[in-house]
Amino acid sequence: MIRRLLWAQLLFGLVLQIPAVGQQKPASSAPAEQTAKEDPLSRFHWLADSSDTRGIGFETGKLSPVKIDPRQDTSAEIETEIVRPTAGSMRITRHVYDRGAGGERQLVEVVVEDVRVTPGDGLSATRTVSRRDINGRMMLARKETQETVPVGTGAYRTQATTMLERGSGSLVRAEEVVQVEKKKGEGIFEFERSRRTTDVNGGWVTAEQRVGSARMAKGETVSQEDFYRQDVNGKLSLDRREVSREWQDTQGTTHKDSDIYRVDSSGGIQLNERMNIMRTSASDGSVQTTQSLYQKSAVSPSEGLKLVQRIVEASRPSDSKTTEKDTEVQVPDGNGRLQTVGQVRVYERK
Repeated sequence: MIRRLLWAQLLFGLVLQIPAVGQQKPASSAPAEQTAKEDPLSRFHWLADSSDTRGIGFETGKLSPVKIDPRQDTSAEIETEIVRPTAGSMRITRHVYDRGAGGERQLVEVVVEDVRVTPGDGLSATRTVSRRDINGRMMLARKETQETVPVGTGAYRTQATTMLERGSGSLVRAEEVVQVEKKKGEGIFEFERSRRTTDVNGGWVTAEQRVGSARMAKGETVSQEDFYRQDVNGKLSLDRREVSREWQDTQGTTHKDSDIYRVDSSGGIQLNERMNIMRTSASDGSVQTTQSLYQKSAVSPSEGLKLVQRIVEASRPSDSKTTEKDTEVQVPDGNGRLQTVGQVRVYERK
């Protein structure tokens, strides 16, 4: 059992545009059944939280973008409890506390996740979110379900459904995500994901579609993902393309470089962003991840890519039972010097 206390120290109004991601996983070209011998749940992540088409049936990457949730209030305190009843099941319970009008500690949100392995190396998960209403009662506000099942040889299909409370006291379906993963050869994988949402009339429309591929060879992974979004005419058209390379150097540091291309007014694609992620582990158990984001200026694109944000995440054991993790967001000021604009500190106690 793990209890984790988190104090969020974000500046008011800070808005980060770093995609949400699932948990980080070791790179491997092995299919799901081989990974399951180590931990059958290590490949799980929520599709709704992920910004890329990383596999759940197949693991094709090690580094994911680091982020700080901008929704956390400056006074929020979170306690997390993780329980593994069996090797193939897990329950995560998160209690979010804030301060009431009189300064008292007050429970404002409860999140419960249940994940388990299903036959054929599948995965089944449920997540519920309950929030405090104006009368002080905890009411169910959101429910998500996700099922991963094998579909033939070397293929998996995952379907995730999100239901929201719309003021009637009952939950209604608001979003559906479907991802299909296929192994096309030794170290070669293809992915496709679509996201459907409800329109003003309650009907389903495909809002986004992503098509990706990954090739793993000689200690590195090269991937490409095309992101399609509805245009003004309601048709899916290419919005951006991301090309990434991930590898480990001779010092044991893991790197990931991603180039993001955007569609310009003429219909061509131009390099618009670059993200570099670097993670280093030390013998004392500490881990540091540095993520740098470079972008072109919308006003002066001819100036090329410039650093616009850096996130540094440092995790270290503070004693035999506690791990401390600091995540710091930095942006350049008018003179180009980096200054801290947001910080989160997490204590993880066993």
